[in-house]
Amino acid sequence: MNVTTDWVDGHAFVSKGDSNFEITLSSNGDGYAIAPTPAEAILSALASCTAIDMIVILKNYSDKITRFSIQTEGTRFDAPPKGFEKITLTCHIDGDIAAQKVLFALKSSREKYCMVADSLKAAIDYRVILNGESVTA
Repeated sequence: MNVTTDWVDGHAFVSKGDSNFEITLSSNGDGYAIAPTPAEAILSALASCTAIDMIVILKNYSDKITRFSIQTEGTRFDAPPKGFEKITLTCHIDGDIAAQKVLFALKSSREKYCMVADSLKAAIDYRVILNGESVTA
């Protein structure tokens, strides 16, 4: 996998990878907030990676999902480089689907498929809200 990142202006950069899509990132200080920050991109990548895995696994069960949303919250260390100390990833899912299937999909993503989660040092706390109710294994 290859990604090329080019400086645009100020604190803004555009990255383009093998998929040929571009992502713009910038800092949020000194008036340069024109795009998501790299830290926000990490949380977005984690949520997207988890969501893709889960949707693929859950679609195999042919269950009807009416809502699928992931809220990701990162707590960062105070000292530079200010990496993520802890990340909480909460899956909000509505639909006619068994909790055990949702939990299986999340576990499979977390333990087997999501390379973003596998690449992070931070502790990741996973939660599931199914049809408005917290679900645990």
